[in-house]
Amino acid sequence: MSVFKNVKKGKYQIIFDFLFKNRAYFFSSFFVGILLSCCTLIIPLFIGKYYQLLNHSNSKRGELFDAIIHGVNSMNSFLFIFSLLILLRFVFQFSQSALNARLNEQFARFLRQHLFEAQLHSSYAEFEKKPIGNYLMRYSGDMSAITQLLTKGILVFVNDLVFIALTYFIFLSMNVYLTQVIFVTLVGFFLIFYLLNVKLKKQTKLYRDRKSQNLGFVNERLSALFTIKVLNRESAEIEKYKKRSGKLYQTGVKYVTYKSLLDSLLPLSNYILLAIILFLAYMMKTSSQSIDGSQLIILIMLIIHLMPVFKRILKVNQVWQTGIISFNRFWELCQYHKSETRTASQKQDSNFLLSIKKLSYTQTDGQALISNFNME
Repeated sequence: MSVFKNVKKGKYQIIFDFLFKNRAYFFSSFFVGILLSCCTLIIPLFIGKYYQLLNHSNSKRGELFDAIIHGVNSMNSFLFIFSLLILLRFVFQFSQSALNARLNEQFARFLRQHLFEAQLHSSYAEFEKKPIGNYLMRYSGDMSAITQLLTKGILVFVNDLVFIALTYFIFLSMNVYLTQVIFVTLVGFFLIFYLLNVKLKKQTKLYRDRKSQNLGFVNERLSALFTIKVLNRESAEIEKYKKRSGKLYQTGVKYVTYKSLLDSLLPLSNYILLAIILFLAYMMKTSSQSIDGSQLIILIMLIIHLMPVFKRILKVNQVWQTGIISFNRFWELCQYHKSETRTASQKQDSNFLLSIKKLSYTQTDGQALISNFNME
């Protein structure tokens, strides 16, 4: 299917076409991710069952375990099923990683073939509007950002949301009050990260634009290296490049500053959440309300399991930003006007006259190689 047919259907029709053709891999990766999330949550529930078997007592996590899996009443059966669950989690983790990697490669091949087709069919006047460096970036960094938009920005993100929903259900079964505090705290963190991501989005676009412009400048100057040496313009071109490199450096410093701030705040938010839970548990213990020690351990362990998930959730906006910016550039190239391609009969019917009059060529030492050459 030609990319230009996709263009008429809508901006994101290219992605929909790919997902339809590869729907088996897409839905397989999605359902494997759901199974992986379930295994990840069931494994902590086994800890509650272990304490139940070890201390001959009933814990909240043990009750949840009994509601999900029945028939584990001895240590031998517990160890057997626990080992089997760990093996299943390994299989699901490997399957999800392999399927996502395969989708990435298939999507990258799908995009670059469509992009190459679009560029070869575009008019030369459209092609000359941008330096070649800009086009080369579409095949490298932009292609990677678009493929990550599909896997990390959609598949992994949806699986993480399912994981958080299941964990939230377990939180509610443990302690409603602490669950409400966790939810409100997370909403506050998301608002802070949203405001920072707005700043990062502007810097990301500016940084990528200047990198493309810098690459295009280098490509043009190296392609015209012979002309630069003949005209003795080495110093002038070096000064131009230093100015461009300085602007790229300043933009890069701002970009990495915002990105480093976000990367540093992600683990900080998780530990602040953990500190709030510990503080509230202490206040509840000193007041008339009390919280069971096993419940506190359960909440802490769940928060620890949620840390990598929260990190991906809070960073997914960066994946969306870079992916959408790159896809918009890809889309822009696909919208270039097609040049008129002549058929074979049209080429044969084309008549033209080539005339050369008084052509002369002299070497630098003054020796004439061609003098008053005429041809028609």
